[in-house]
Amino acid sequence: MVNLAIGEGPTLDEQTVAAISSGRAEPALTLLVESFLEMRGWADRTAEAASGVFLERESPTAMAAGAFERVMAAIDAMEASQPVSAFGGGPRYPELIRLPSSLSDLVREAEARRDWSYAGPGIRSLRLGVEGPLQAELLRISPGASTPKHSHSGREFTLCLSGGFSDGRAAYGPGDLSMADSRTVHQPVADADGPCFVLAVTEGGLKFKGALGFIQRLTGA
Repeated sequence: MVNLAIGEGPTLDEQTVAAISSGRAEPALTLLVESFLEMRGWADRTAEAASGVFLERESPTAMAAGAFERVMAAIDAMEASQPVSAFGGGPRYPELIRLPSSLSDLVREAEARRDWSYAGPGIRSLRLGVEGPLQAELLRISPGASTPKHSHSGREFTLCLSGGFSDGRAAYGPGDLSMADSRTVHQPVADADGPCFVLAVTEGGLKFKGALGFIQRLTGA
């Protein structure tokens, strides 16, 4: 098991880590891990280490004459044809100006297509256009605000981008990662000294506790 999270909680299993390293993981999970590694300054050397491991497992194959030159020419042509981003300008909130490169274009694109939506008292959310069964969204939690107490249908990964929050298990700041699963019951609360922005990747819906949980069960939501 690989423990990337802060405090007690679930960890990434070796199968998931291998899928991320080889590019086979869900896009939302890959986005989260790449953003986490970049914020921690681990991206380059982690990628190099993972690439080395997988290269060692491959059987050598003879290359055709001129193969290297053709590959480099194709890369040059691809880079030259990349269109200029149509989603110029900075993000809506100044705290998001220095986002990890993995996230910045996605946030600009999402803000160009839709506004931040209401997700509860003091909470705004921005759904990112990431394909696959896992949902990826940014959350802005106002100072001192909290999400409803909840558990999970599946896994939940929360990367703190700016500000800070705590959930009864640990306190999290920029670059810290929280992991939860169906056994976890928590209630993230933003620090009082400023808004908290997080990247949340969820598998399945939330299961609310208390009055909200009763309403959720009553309505079948």
